[in-house]
Amino acid sequence: MKGVSELVPLHVRSDCSLGEGAATVEELAALAAELGYRALALSDVENLYGQVRFHHACRAHGVRPLTGVELRAGFDPARRRRPEPGGRVVLLAGELAGYRSLCRLLSERRGVLGTRALRGGVAELAARHAEGLAILSDAPAWLAHLVSKGVERAQLGALLLRPTPDREAERRLAEAAGRLAIPLCADLDVAIGEREQAPLLGLLAAIRERRPYGEASREGVRWLRPPRDAEALFADC
Repeated sequence: MKGVSELVPLHVRSDCSLGEGAATVEELAALAAELGYRALALSDVENLYGQVRFHHACRAHGVRPLTGVELRAGFDPARRRRPEPGGRVVLLAGELAGYRSLCRLLSERRGVLGTRALRGGVAELAARHAEGLAILSDAPAWLAHLVSKGVERAQLGALLLRPTPDREAERRLAEAAGRLAIPLCADLDVAIGEREQAPLLGLLAAIRERRPYGEASREGVRWLRPPRDAEALFADC
């Protein structure tokens, strides 16, 4: 392991995110150790499928595993359409009570009868099942809703993700964080392990959109960067 970093990536998706990530949990754990991260959170989109494998892989590499999940506005489990841009909540379990909260929340989100329709607003669900969780969001309105519902500010963070080209959205998020008296949480937007995996994201987009590879939407390359490169992304903050 290289020099240990105090930076902890919290918004990391694996191939368990069903089209939103391309790296396996084993690849992510090994790469985190190689880069010098002391801990890593797996926050796959709307599921906990990879958590057991992730915890085993992280412990094998001497990395502390953190359990999380990402909820998205307009998420469609049938993959008929993409989640709406912006508006995400990352929930991180700090203890066993937090893991129980994640399980209850996801069960309620999908409906107790196993229907495919996801029920309940994202922020409302997070507020109802906040016990033992750290709650991060890039949506100012959702953060305001969580505060209004009595969620402790110590549990909340305004999620400032990079790389991103939308500096106006960043400005609005920073203003909301100041107004609500909650901290900004700078973090990477990670969907692949190494930069060379970027074509896989393009392939996943083509499959999801049912379009030829060259016509599918392209997003920024979001790999697990070395700590020094990650810190440089936020040097202006």
